[in-house]
Amino acid sequence: MEIKIYADAGSNLFDSLLKEKNAQVTIIPMTLDIEGKIYKCYEDNIDVESFSKGFYEELRAGKNVKTSLANPNIFLDAFKKDVDEGNKIICFTLASGISGTYQSACIAANQINDEKGEKVVHIIDAKTASLGEGAQALYAYELVQKGLSFDEIIKVCEER
Repeated sequence: MEIKIYADAGSNLFDSLLKEKNAQVTIIPMTLDIEGKIYKCYEDNIDVESFSKGFYEELRAGKNVKTSLANPNIFLDAFKKDVDEGNKIICFTLASGISGTYQSACIAANQINDEKGEKVVHIIDAKTASLGEGAQALYAYELVQKGLSFDEIIKVCEER
């Protein structure tokens, strides 16, 4: 059994940063709509780091830009793969006060935990966005590497 760390696309954990930190964090994609063109960040074959810079330029230019939370099925599909392999998951999401992503993740986690009859997925509301969320996920990954248990990591991360 391994402990897997997840975060949503709002964490800004670009591939380059994860490689630099030698961290394995699974990123749940989110949908962006720019002038009717749909992108799935961290899923479509795009350089998310470069894309993000363009995204903010589009916002400043007054273009019609929308974001969309990851729905529960996206979380469910991602979680099931790791849980079915015998792993446990700690997932960080954008602040629940600014996004419905936390609720989507909780719906998926509750379903899996009910099916398994034990807590194998835990969702943590980062209470922030962007690299604030990403830093929490990276810290949790460090705790995994140090050998802390699933419950210990949850406790430490929720107390921070």
